[in-house]
Amino acid sequence: MKHTGAKRLLWVKYGTLDTGLDRATWLETGEALRRMGFDVTLVTSFHHAPAEFAGWPAGSIVWLPELPLRFARLVAFDIMAWAAVTRRCLRRPPDYVLVSVPTFATAFPFDLFRRLGLRGPKTVMDLRTFEFGALGPVASRHDRAYRAITRLAFAYGRVAHFGTTAINPRLARAAVAMGARSTVGVWGSGWSAAVAPAAPTAPVAVAASVADSLERMRARFVVMYHGAMTANRGLMEALEAFRLAVTQRPRLMFTLVGDGPQLARLGARVEELGLADDCLLLPPLPHEEVLALVSAASLGYMVYPDIRYWDYNHPIKVAEYLSRGVPILCSPIPMFRDNYPDCEGLIYCSSNAPAAVADSLISCHDDPTDLARRGAAARAFAEDLTWERQAGSLARFLESL
Repeated sequence: MKHTGAKRLLWVKYGTLDTGLDRATWLETGEALRRMGFDVTLVTSFHHAPAEFAGWPAGSIVWLPELPLRFARLVAFDIMAWAAVTRRCLRRPPDYVLVSVPTFATAFPFDLFRRLGLRGPKTVMDLRTFEFGALGPVASRHDRAYRAITRLAFAYGRVAHFGTTAINPRLARAAVAMGARSTVGVWGSGWSAAVAPAAPTAPVAVAASVADSLERMRARFVVMYHGAMTANRGLMEALEAFRLAVTQRPRLMFTLVGDGPQLARLGARVEELGLADDCLLLPPLPHEEVLALVSAASLGYMVYPDIRYWDYNHPIKVAEYLSRGVPILCSPIPMFRDNYPDCEGLIYCSSNAPAAVADSLISCHDDPTDLARRGAAARAFAEDLTWERQAGSLARFLESL
């Protein structure tokens, strides 16, 4: 879709662009919006400026230094962002401004301009998965503080913002129920054709250690998980399931890539269960190398527990597996059913109990014809999950305001 005129979008993003997730979301979405005719400027902080942004026009990224003190970090960012966006608004007013709960205060100057009868941009509160903590059970002082900030942001947004965008419909509904502006749009996570070609056999240059892993995976039926190694992913249950399944189907292999607080426990459990030859635990890898491993897998693994956390999620990895023609074994939780309706690339397991998972693994292993059919369906479904499509949803919402 091509837009009339050069609509100017100022995107205020608290945090850094060093991590793969943030880099993918803001780089891919920003570049897609630019191709649609938007003039996009990011206001964000950094540890180091990611090389992927080197091709952006001069001045299109405002880098703000990040303080090492956690308490002062957000306050300092908001003050620096106020100064940066006010200068830009006076020199070259944007048409739209995207803020989040941590950066909602950067809308103050725009609200003031409008109250003074001056031209001001349309401000939108953008909610990503991070905001789920404000909507779930209160477990700590941090949760209470963040919930209070969220309510304040939503209350102010009803007066000063023009709309709310969210990563999935469930998060949008929860935010409105909590007081967010009820003019709502949804845009989720996607995949990039530049780094995730649809052809699953496309060659990718990888490090020697990853090449060794690919060689180990070659003759096996590989089930793959990549991401955070945390207790809310059902990975300990997955190991128990593999212990049950691999005794009956020795070709099964579990490849896990990532880091997190549960990594040491997972490694120890692999040894305890005698799965050292059947589980491959790899550290975090460059995105392109992770995708090479995904392409070599037979099945993705996302049999998550049914907890509130996942209600407000829209993982990038779902689109990445599907785009590579790799079906995903997953839980029948709202995140999958709401975000990917009628997707035959998803294979639902009745629960994340080890016995149920083991039965599903064996079933997938024993029916290569159905798995191949689902892989083709996954690749076709992923055509609607590109970052270009997600950015288009965001663009249409902005232009509808």
